[in-house]
Amino acid sequence: MDRHAVVASMTVNIWFCPLCGQEGANPDVRYCPVDGAIVRPVSGRSDPLIGTVVKDRYRVLGLLGSGGMADVYEVEHTDTGRRLALKVLKAEHATDDQVNDRFRQEAMLISLIAHRNVVAILDFGVLSGFAHFMVMEKLTGRTLGQMVAQKSISPHDAFSFLLQACEGMAAAHERGVIHRDLKPDNLFLHQPESTGEPVLKILDLGIGKLIANAVIPTAGTLKKGLTMAGSVFGTPAYMSPEQCQGREMTAQSDIYSLGIVLYELLFARVPFDDESYFRVFMQHIYDTPPWDQARAVELGLPDETRAVVLRAIAKNPADRQESMVELQRDISSLLSRLRHAGRHPASSRAVTSPRAAAVPTPPPLPAIRRVSLLHSSGTDDEVVELAPGAYWVGRRHGTQLECNAYLRVFSAAGRTISVLMDPGPPRDMDTVVSKVVSIIGNIENLNYIFLNHQDPDVCGNAAAIQRLAPRAFIVCSEDTWRLVRHYGFDPGLYISTESIPGSHLSFGDDQHLRFVPTPFCHFRGAVMVHDPGSGVLFSGDLFGGTTSGPGMVAIDNSFGGVAMFHEIYMPSRRALDRALLAVHRLSPEVRIIAPQHGSIITGETVDSFLQRIGQLTIGVDLMEASEKDPTALQVANEMLREYRRLAGAVSLRQLLAGFNEDHSFTNIFELREPGEIASFRVSPRLAVETLIAAMLRHVPEDIEADVFAVMTALHGRLNHPKSSPIRRY
Repeated sequence: MDRHAVVASMTVNIWFCPLCGQEGANPDVRYCPVDGAIVRPVSGRSDPLIGTVVKDRYRVLGLLGSGGMADVYEVEHTDTGRRLALKVLKAEHATDDQVNDRFRQEAMLISLIAHRNVVAILDFGVLSGFAHFMVMEKLTGRTLGQMVAQKSISPHDAFSFLLQACEGMAAAHERGVIHRDLKPDNLFLHQPESTGEPVLKILDLGIGKLIANAVIPTAGTLKKGLTMAGSVFGTPAYMSPEQCQGREMTAQSDIYSLGIVLYELLFARVPFDDESYFRVFMQHIYDTPPWDQARAVELGLPDETRAVVLRAIAKNPADRQESMVELQRDISSLLSRLRHAGRHPASSRAVTSPRAAAVPTPPPLPAIRRVSLLHSSGTDDEVVELAPGAYWVGRRHGTQLECNAYLRVFSAAGRTISVLMDPGPPRDMDTVVSKVVSIIGNIENLNYIFLNHQDPDVCGNAAAIQRLAPRAFIVCSEDTWRLVRHYGFDPGLYISTESIPGSHLSFGDDQHLRFVPTPFCHFRGAVMVHDPGSGVLFSGDLFGGTTSGPGMVAIDNSFGGVAMFHEIYMPSRRALDRALLAVHRLSPEVRIIAPQHGSIITGETVDSFLQRIGQLTIGVDLMEASEKDPTALQVANEMLREYRRLAGAVSLRQLLAGFNEDHSFTNIFELREPGEIASFRVSPRLAVETLIAAMLRHVPEDIEADVFAVMTALHGRLNHPKSSPIRRY
């Protein structure tokens, strides 16, 4: 087993000394630090659970590690063969009703968060003998704690990792979950098999509540990375002042801990440390954190870094960032300044010390090139010209056109005016800003930032970009502004679309933008932007979709992804009808539709998609349609069984993993088991046809004809008057 494959549930010990019993989690240790004996993997210890099948579907393969509260095993799902992690509370806690109740409640709550930056809990229950367990995704990679120990984190990576941590914790806080033990050992950099881009995963989320009422030791010493149990709970080096004092904890307590983590990632040490955890408590409560300005300059940190970090670790919770979203915005701004303020890469600054030389710096962004829409693939080095002066400046995530951002540039009266549409989430900040700079020369030249609606994937970058372009106005509806103003925009630079005369923002010489309200598509304050000069309609979520093709342009077969997106997100048929009517009334007519999600719609496809969207069943009507069509669910599950028979269990597992593998969009199926569909989240017709299309794309060529024949026969059992003929894509 790979010694660097760490289970995604906790920081666990993976080796033990056969002489003294010492345990450890560092995969690079070969000899016991106590007696020098060769260490052995904990999986080599005998365990009665190994070889058994839990809950009739999880075969226990071996012990991955052991922590203070639980043992962690590698398991295999008996139906799909997927490798997972099984975490079982230790025997000494089996009779503690309070511990077990909290374990179960936390498992239920965390399983509802369903965020890509939070370790996924897939199942939970009780084993024979009353031991509670959780089944989680199994991750491969390293914790940030292990990377800090090796001094392998650059400032660029530190900011990038913390952006993901903030995103995951923001989702947890929305569910009312406070971590209470954030530290580098609980932040895991996972390397998925399907993509080259690592994903940060938050571990042990909420587990701190499990032992909140245990007895705290009265004296002693504690290593920096050791988690304390007691009414004062956490890891001393990362605990907030209120946490050290046993006071009530809030989201600001987690912000403090992440601030300490960021400090450590940058300087390779924590601000407060001592052999006595009581002295560490006093430092958190009373001492001013040191700031190594000489080292900050050596690393090329932006000047604003000190203010951001020290605000996060302020003694008074009220003085810290108000939310994880605000901390994420501040870090995003630092990352952008690191990239674009002449402080990066390291070649711009001499490295004079061995310590500095040990910190690698990421390569600069690739040179940006402009390409036409028909010849583009949407890579990070492409600015795609939709029409004269209208550009796509977004980022492609794998095969998915997930969050599109656009730039419209006008030239009038000898000056250039630029408008950035829906600048996207923080993880796209670097790419979006780089592309904008390649067009307008300097981000400070940006004049307007338009927000279609309030979602973070639309406006997550907007406040940070406004800081870089302090003269840029935010333009959005009043309903949107009420929700996004808390990101920290300058209220003196806000323009409501309702206040613009005639809904036209004019730039002279017949150049203007028209704002078209589309309420409840999908948000109350949603507004599209029509650009008569280029013929582009920047439509936000309306006309958005999912796409997996290599190009940027929507084709006829792309409508399935558009229909899927609308069936999932659009709440009202009446709202959709009103929006379509507004589009048909635009003059001159729309030639290009540029949505915030998915492919760009052009040419004859515009009229075709307008007509087909007008026939969709969505919202409550869709729920009723699904409930009235139980045959489709039976047919879909029979299709899965037949596919497994023809292509094998591994191929079926890979097929289903292709649906929503990165959690970018809501899945179209609800799976009771990995190989069984419990319900549809889109129309039965669309769900079945999407499943068939995926099968025909995924199946090996030698059995494609057999699969096509079987699926065609099963499809014929459906009574769907609008069903499309099955096609081999």
